[in-house]
Amino acid sequence: MRWFFFFAIAMFPCIAFTQIAAGPMLGYCEMKEALVWIQTDGSQNISIQYSLRGDNWITSEEITTASPSAYSHKFILAPLEPGSSYTYRFLIDGKPLNNEYVLTTQKLWQHREDPPEFTFFTGSCAFINEPQYDRPGKGYGKSKDIFLKMAEMNPDMMLWLGDNIYLREPDWTSWTGFMHRYSHMRQQPELQPLLSACPHFAIWDDHDFGPNDANRSWIHKDWSQDAFELFWGNPSYGLENGKGITTQFQFN
Repeated sequence: MRWFFFFAIAMFPCIAFTQIAAGPMLGYCEMKEALVWIQTDGSQNISIQYSLRGDNWITSEEITTASPSAYSHKFILAPLEPGSSYTYRFLIDGKPLNNEYVLTTQKLWQHREDPPEFTFFTGSCAFINEPQYDRPGKGYGKSKDIFLKMAEMNPDMMLWLGDNIYLREPDWTSWTGFMHRYSHMRQQPELQPLLSACPHFAIWDDHDFGPNDANRSWIHKDWSQDAFELFWGNPSYGLENGKGITTQFQFN
């Protein structure tokens, strides 16, 4: 298995696709279902279609994206079959968009054969400059081309290890601020190919959570968790009490 750590990033305008602002991003991808995250450009009536062989499309229920969730939504594709590649696409107002994507479910190897080999990335500390909100002086971020290189290497899975965003002073004290910071990161053009290239799983660190070195005393920790859940596609969040982002999953 290959391990890659990244420390990025630089200033760039947000992605400017018609109707789709960011994504799609694959979340968990199991044998029988998969999660796909998408963010639209403003409120849109959106649904998803998927097909095993490029015909007999299955269409989800249409939903309308809304401002409180930063116009994002998570679709669950099910039922799926193990070890199979599905084509999927999005519809706006019932009309398919041009781009099509592929996801592959996990293989049913248990009691049958050795577990499949796979490659995955790990990464943390993705600082994206935004000059009007950065501290004075030279920004922390640098080139974002690493995201493009990662997508080209076609990983089977990605683990985001925290500081996946860097909340700033204008972000900490409002839900609008949290949504802005997550959206600004997620809409970077260089990130888009990686988001759809493989399933993504994430944990957080202090800068996804609140101010530097924030801990459980952070007053807006509920916002922190709600925002994290909106933008990531883990299979679960928290233990019995529903607090925190603890999860577990199996991959091959």
